[in-house]
Amino acid sequence: MAALLAELDGARGKPDGVLLIGCTNDADCLDPALLRSGRMGVHISFAPPDRNGRRALLSHFSARVESVDELDVTLLAELLPAETTASTIEEAVAEAWRLAVGNALRENRAPVLTQADRQRALGLLQLQ
Repeated sequence: MAALLAELDGARGKPDGVLLIGCTNDADCLDPALLRSGRMGVHISFAPPDRNGRRALLSHFSARVESVDELDVTLLAELLPAETTASTIEEAVAEAWRLAVGNALRENRAPVLTQADRQRALGLLQLQ
């Protein structure tokens, strides 16, 4: 951390055109020295997606995989906690696909995603 702070302090007086971007999922854990005036001047916070956002993300990530039934994104969006991030939704869809592939291999058929696979994957992610 000391090296990063020294670099940030040394960036003053340098030519324009240097932009440092940092990201975290837990801003409460940031060292206050990092947020001191002159180091990280602009803070932008993004809230997790709301119900409509979760619905749109589920549709987007699920469009990549073949499905045997119509995706009920409204039901799935309701199953997700309010603090669910886009990366968690993407992970849930990927896990659902892994479940579908596993089932297909056991049953010697082509893999297709079902609503049950999606709901099971969401349930597994909520347990973690």
